[in-house]
Amino acid sequence: MFRRLDRRQLAFPIVIALTIVASLLPAGGWWEDRTREMGELARVPVVPFSHGLSFIGGKLRTEASPIDIRSREEEDWERLAEERELLERKFLAERERVRQLEEQLQQLQNLPPDTVRYASDQFIAHVALRSSTGDDGIVILKLPRGRATAVREGSIIVYAGVHLLGRIVEPSTKSTASVLPITNTATGFLLARIFGDGEERGVERASFEPIRDGDAFVASVRSSLPVAPGDEARLVDESWPRTAQMMVIGEVIDVEPDDDEPLRNIVTIRPRYDLEQLAYVTVIEERQEGTPGSTTP
Repeated sequence: MFRRLDRRQLAFPIVIALTIVASLLPAGGWWEDRTREMGELARVPVVPFSHGLSFIGGKLRTEASPIDIRSREEEDWERLAEERELLERKFLAERERVRQLEEQLQQLQNLPPDTVRYASDQFIAHVALRSSTGDDGIVILKLPRGRATAVREGSIIVYAGVHLLGRIVEPSTKSTASVLPITNTATGFLLARIFGDGEERGVERASFEPIRDGDAFVASVRSSLPVAPGDEARLVDESWPRTAQMMVIGEVIDVEPDDDEPLRNIVTIRPRYDLEQLAYVTVIEERQEGTPGSTTP
């Protein structure tokens, strides 16, 4: 009535039963050694296959080629080089900024005592628009941020403390100011005395006229005056503010006889600094009469 099972069919249930029994036995008995031996016997036929599969898996894994490794190294070096170049550029920019601030401080410290005494304010302004070659010859200055008031018309522009470059010719805003360079023909004549080796070359005031479409002045002086190239011409002109008096307007570059007047020479001077070529200048406002600390000449 019941179908008889063969030995192969009985093997699986027996193994299951023995496994259950072994799992229920307490640890530390003699049967652990037996089960360990049985496990080692079971691994024997599997080991050859495991080594083979491990070998095949190692071959199938993608390994980085020398070219790929070299490419990654080159990319890392390029990135490091870019970072180094960026840091170096920032460092040089900051160092240049510090140098400019030191020069600007030196500009203010070089102002003559008389100029400071007659000045109500002096500050550094940047040259924003160099258009003195245009019809009006105006150069635009960018004033410092946060300035509360505009710059008064007639304020002078100097560089290196004593070199007069121009003056404000139009009412400014709080951010910009218009400057007419002294070399512009619209400036007109400038009265000046010539100094050489720290000494005045006579008491005669020379009337220097800007050369049209040029960057120099010419004046006729007595030939007896010992004027020589390298001498300086300093402003002595009452039509300019007191802060501009005795400022250097140029350096003598040529002395030639006057063909029309044999007893006179034609002296040509040129400013040492060109307003259009500078990054920043000093703006000096004259103290108004009646303001605190003003001095009556």
